[in-house]
Amino acid sequence: MKGANSVWIGLGFQQGASRRLLEAAIQQALQSVELAATAVMGLATLDRKAQDADLLDLCHDRGWSLQSFTAEQLQNVVVPSASNRVASATGTPSVAEAAALLACQSLASQLLLPKQVFRSSDQPGAVTVAIALVLTPGDLP
Repeated sequence: MKGANSVWIGLGFQQGASRRLLEAAIQQALQSVELAATAVMGLATLDRKAQDADLLDLCHDRGWSLQSFTAEQLQNVVVPSASNRVASATGTPSVAEAAALLACQSLASQLLLPKQVFRSSDQPGAVTVAIALVLTPGDLP
């Protein structure tokens, strides 16, 4: 699998989702594609979520970059799991997948993990995670 600094994680989350839930969702997503946290370049999300204190603290503590995008930017990204429900709530049919792909800032990227929704029985809220791989010239056909 890919090494250090090769993926961007896109996040969508409900208000009230805790740092613990954010971390658990990211960890489970990384494990599902057999990646370590060292592979993460940063996190990407909707602009109105980018000032969330738990998200900012998580990025700071992990040394991850944080990119945020407007709904208008995200709605122009083609994704496999567009949602009308997400569109009505956020103004874009995709947050996690679109943000992960857009954060790669390259046409040479691919969705490694389509959106996955994480919940915990002992915590409020939900977190949606998607992982995009930054492709290098050696990865291209």
